[in-house]
Amino acid sequence: MKILMYEMKKIVSGRFIKILLAGTFLLIAYINIFGTRGTDYKYDEYTGTLQLITGWNTVKLYKEETDKLVGVISEEDFEKYVKGYNAILDNPDNYKGDITGNINDLKPEIRYGILHSYTPILPYIQAAAPDGVRIRTLKEIIPDAVNCEFGQTEIWAELLKSLNGSGGIILSILVIASTSIIFAGEKETKTDQLIYMSKENSKVNIIKTAASFLFTSILYLIYLIINFGSRILIWGKGDVNIAIQMNRYFIDYEASITFLQMMAMAMAVFWLGLFMLTSIVLFISSACPSKYTAIIISFILVVVSYIPSVLMPPGIIHWMLYLPTSLLRPLTYFVSKERYTLLFPIVIAGCAATVFMTLICILYTRFKKLGKG
Repeated sequence: MKILMYEMKKIVSGRFIKILLAGTFLLIAYINIFGTRGTDYKYDEYTGTLQLITGWNTVKLYKEETDKLVGVISEEDFEKYVKGYNAILDNPDNYKGDITGNINDLKPEIRYGILHSYTPILPYIQAAAPDGVRIRTLKEIIPDAVNCEFGQTEIWAELLKSLNGSGGIILSILVIASTSIIFAGEKETKTDQLIYMSKENSKVNIIKTAASFLFTSILYLIYLIINFGSRILIWGKGDVNIAIQMNRYFIDYEASITFLQMMAMAMAVFWLGLFMLTSIVLFISSACPSKYTAIIISFILVVVSYIPSVLMPPGIIHWMLYLPTSLLRPLTYFVSKERYTLLFPIVIAGCAATVFMTLICILYTRFKKLGKG
């Protein structure tokens, strides 16, 4: 246990690592609290002008409109929303110029005033008549929802989106910067020779590996606490047992699960991706002459891994390549029922790949030949 704690402390002993960790987590908290939702406009009927709203005010506006929808929406209520929305688009007096039917050409008092009440349900309204003629029911649009119940699900949507985007990049950087020194750092101080000649060689290497995975888990836990805490402060706890399709961001998802189930599985898949990345970084660290070389090579690996995800259509790359960066984008596995069913064998394969890479790292550091001198 003492050796484990020593290795943990050594990871964060450098001033650069301390500044990087503290700065990153403070930045995450700041962005979540003050930069949530970005910007929006609201029409002031008293002055006849548009007001730019940002941060908490944008969230407050959206929450006020969403609160009006909380509960089970009947098909009759949904039909009223659709008819009301269509009536706005069909009225020539609501447009700035000639009627076009384009929402962007509506007068400011209509687009940024009246239509704000339609914002939470707008994707469902627009999906009700995809051909402009046929009107679909709410149950036809989201058949996999147990019932058409709306609620405050924005916090879970924001958390899942952060895991699928910025979270993977942020934690990849932190994992690489911190764990690259585990083995490569010993070579710079020439203490690796003493370790290799020691009878406790294999034990020390196993403890170093365990410390790396533990540190990665702690980083992930801190990241989740900051994300959950700051977003709950803004959005509230939300309704986690509502079907994912009842949030506008997930209207097209086919997996029949709630936000609670999706959140749990997405977090587990993300954690596995971090473990895979850690095992690969450890192997690179054990084979590099210095920590800086290990960091550079690991960064190149992660960047190259992300390139296919950008160049190829969404989702395809995750079934053609098996990389840590694929698991750091967990929402891809819930887009359709077919991909959702493939989640479990992929997790099993990911566990096997992580164990394999970890064993290779331990065996490599255990049996490699001692350097000269």
